[in-house]
Amino acid sequence: MSNMSFIDRCVRGTALPDQIDDYVEQWHVGQIGQDLELRELLGMNKHEYAVWMRDANAIYGIVAAKRTKRPIEDFTEDYFSMPLAARAGSTDDAKKVTDWLRKLGKLD
Repeated sequence: MSNMSFIDRCVRGTALPDQIDDYVEQWHVGQIGQDLELRELLGMNKHEYAVWMRDANAIYGIVAAKRTKRPIEDFTEDYFSMPLAARAGSTDDAKKVTDWLRKLGKLD
């Protein structure tokens, strides 16, 4: 595995945000990133990691922020103001969140 983080792979299109659990599991069992903190392996700063720990679906906003080189708050502020039931998801979360961000004009 190269030194590319999970987020970098998502931005490049070689990984999908839905695969984050696989990376976390591989880190936990010592298959990857043994010399890294989990957030470093994932490619998150402390703030992004805290946001992701608050709600795992924030991974889509984190990837979008990295992809567009914009602050994560541009993608998560409105999301976290929504009722929890409105944020609950399924496997279609990536498309729904992306469509929602486009509708808000926060993603090209």
